[in-house]
Amino acid sequence: MAGLSAEQLKPLLTMQYMAQKQSYGGRFPGAEHSIIELAGDRVGRLLIDRHENNIHLIDIAILRASRGRGIGGFILEKLKAESETVSLMVFTTNHGAIRLYRRQGFTIVNDTGSYLEMEWKNAR
Repeated sequence: MAGLSAEQLKPLLTMQYMAQKQSYGGRFPGAEHSIIELAGDRVGRLLIDRHENNIHLIDIAILRASRGRGIGGFILEKLKAESETVSLMVFTTNHGAIRLYRRQGFTIVNDTGSYLEMEWKNAR
């Protein structure tokens, strides 16, 4: 990664993780953190913020080796079954995630230039 040794990379990743944790903690103090497992193996993480009729998907990360196996779609289906609305933000350059969200029925509600705000609403 970026030509860094493991010894150089570890403090950089630790600092990045701590900054992200502090940022998310300040904006989403009640967020639920989960580890995604498949057949007993840890394959990702999930961070969501639940409200009365809305679930905000703050972050979902699936290890590269486990992508394309339906894990993200499965999780999105579960979240949609629990709520009237599911919202999220995604980098405009994350084309794979955007395709997944569109296949799952999410629509763009705002484009900031860097991020797309997307939403799924139950059509009941």
